Amino acid sequence: MNKLGSIDDCRSNRAFVVEGMNVQFDFTPRSPELLVCFDNLTLVDSGFPRTPWLSKYAKNLGYSILGIQAYTKDWYRTTNVHEMLNELRSLGFYDGFKKIVVTGTSMGAFGALCFAPLIPNARVLAFSPQSTLNTDLVPQERRFAPARRKFD
Repeated sequence: MNKLGSIDDCRSNRAFVVEGMNVQFDFTPRSPELLVCFDNLTLVDSGFPRTPWLSKYAKNLGYSILGIQAYTKDWYRTTNVHEMLNELRSLGFYDGFKKIVVTGTSMGAFGALCFAPLIPNARVLAFSPQSTLNTDLVPQERRFAPARRKFD
């Protein structure tokens, strides 16, 4: 695996790991089908190094995988994910993929829904997403107290 210093060095024909703010992109190429998988809340506690969410299934199916791996339980609010995904698009990273699915569960589903529009022709598969942590909008939501205090 190539640990790269810059997203500018990322290519769709070689594996890489590149760090952003509170996030890491971990890519393994296998086929023209790409899974872009956002970490969920539980995975943040797993520490590093770790494999991206769904990496075992992607490998068994022969899919390429781009893991968006969170360092913090912040619903991808304190990262530069949007800049990194836009940079990959400008580099032509997505051009060689015939099918792209962006996915996640819980916090990862929130990330998948928020950032999928930055990936050309992507489809989203979101499991149990949170759309907001704003208690004025969802007063019944009692989970994720630290995040509710920090983010709306």
